[in-house]
Amino acid sequence: MPPLAARARFCAAVSEARRRCAQSRSSCRRPAPAAACPRGRPLRHRMFANTPVWLGVCGPPERKHSRNKRKGGGGGQASDACAFLAPHVAASQIRSFGRSAAAGGQRGRMSAAPLVFDKIADYRSWLDSLPGRARNVGFVPTMGALHEGHLSLARLAGKTCKNVVVSIFVNPSQFAPHEDLNAYPRTVAEDLKMLAGTGVVDAVIVPTVDEMYPSGITLDVKKQTGTFVEVLGLGSRMEGAVRPQKLADANTSLHARSFFRGVTTVLTKLVNLAQPSHLFLGQKDFQQASIVRRMLHDLLVPVELVVGATVREPSDGLALSSRNRYLSPAERAVAGTLYRALRAGKDVWAGSPTARCSRGAIIGAAENVVREADEKERAKGEGKGVSVSLEYLSLVDPWTLDEVDYLEGLGDLHEGSHVFAGAGEPAAAASISPGPGRGAVLCGAIRVGKTRLIDNLLIGCSLRT
Repeated sequence: MPPLAARARFCAAVSEARRRCAQSRSSCRRPAPAAACPRGRPLRHRMFANTPVWLGVCGPPERKHSRNKRKGGGGGQASDACAFLAPHVAASQIRSFGRSAAAGGQRGRMSAAPLVFDKIADYRSWLDSLPGRARNVGFVPTMGALHEGHLSLARLAGKTCKNVVVSIFVNPSQFAPHEDLNAYPRTVAEDLKMLAGTGVVDAVIVPTVDEMYPSGITLDVKKQTGTFVEVLGLGSRMEGAVRPQKLADANTSLHARSFFRGVTTVLTKLVNLAQPSHLFLGQKDFQQASIVRRMLHDLLVPVELVVGATVREPSDGLALSSRNRYLSPAERAVAGTLYRALRAGKDVWAGSPTARCSRGAIIGAAENVVREADEKERAKGEGKGVSVSLEYLSLVDPWTLDEVDYLEGLGDLHEGSHVFAGAGEPAAAASISPGPGRGAVLCGAIRVGKTRLIDNLLIGCSLRT
């Protein structure tokens, strides 16, 4: 079916569903069960508690349906039928979805599961239906394989914003050719249940690679075409230096395109897609948050960046990460080494009577912890111990990511919180250079076995979340 005809039928279906909803509002009867989807699965209605409702295409993206198959023959009819069944569900629920004022002035939330969108146009139709001209939408971008760290960001967004939107998208452009994109865990069904359990998420965006990269995408940077976003300088340090995109041509510098090129590109796309007022990122990926802050600032994006504190395992302080599931029991037993190393470095600063410490003293204390852990594992004998190797330790300025030689005084990481009143109109607090005495961030990365772990601790500054 031609796109214009499909769009016309879609709009007609929405209008008809809203008319029916208005006529039957007094009775508030549950809609009759939808006819079976031509793909063999009925649409799931919002009437089932904690069951996500898919709009646009029936079923989660684990069920892959080729775009070419949908366009031809019976596949095209199935796609159209599913698309036009969905608005009937959305129209009767969309206005009441979200939060309503509760007693005591607190924002309350209806007991309902989040809407799930795998089509950008459907999400934007829902977004346009939200009441009020000034949107208050908190956005949490993820790559799935969710854990408590992601959920804490969703809850933080729920405390801050009227509506909460989460995205689940495994971004191919931040994987190098030597990295296994297909090996990344994809647990969409489980992720949706976890998000529904928070009680604060209004919508989940699960876009396809085709929609996110309409010009196509390849892991070989030299062959990539289309538009990309790169923050020069900040993206070439720490993670950008040790995780460069390996190019097919051995004569080309491995640092020609940084790892963060893929990260900033997809976040630019996702922010443009979600159109939030607030963007929520985790402290564990501190360099990423710093780069995104600079990107928003430089591109005049009217979005406030909020950084949530790292969530840790209570036993040994290991930062929660989707990568932790790769750890074997023996590796998990020593995975807390990085946190202990960072704590040792921070303790050197905390124990200084003048609150002035050299970079060498802080980094040296952290390196000793990693070295001792590796020696202890090696002493167990070949094949019995776990490999623990240090990739880097850096003491950096929280704003510029420049290496800090001496640390003195206290600072506030949110003193220059990234807030824009409008494009090209930075608010008074939008400075990204808060001046001297602003503390530092101790960042590090280690490998435990084959699993790579990153973490950081704030020294002399705070997130003030």
